[in-house]
Amino acid sequence: MSPATASVHVVQQRESTRFLLKVRGVEGRLSVVVSSLAGGELTLLNSSWACTSLAPSSLRCAGEDGQAMLLQSGLDVPSPIRVVITDSTGATRTQTLSLA
Repeated sequence: MSPATASVHVVQQRESTRFLLKVRGVEGRLSVVVSSLAGGELTLLNSSWACTSLAPSSLRCAGEDGQAMLLQSGLDVPSPIRVVITDSTGATRTQTLSLA
């Protein structure tokens, strides 16, 4: 199986940025930590995962291959996000994704 990959699709960019985060390539359960690198606030709009807030700019989600619709706010410009994916074996992959 290929390594886990995360991708984003920006849906709306105004005072805040609404985007869809997808994770694919994970067999079994996974944990995903999403963080806004410049701070601000990340808000979960809906998700196929179970998610909890770690801080205003960071969320932890768990489940299987899936997706989440998120809102980044409180910044003058969109900030890149860091996505850390951990699979059921403990293997971790980190990606930094642009929202620009």
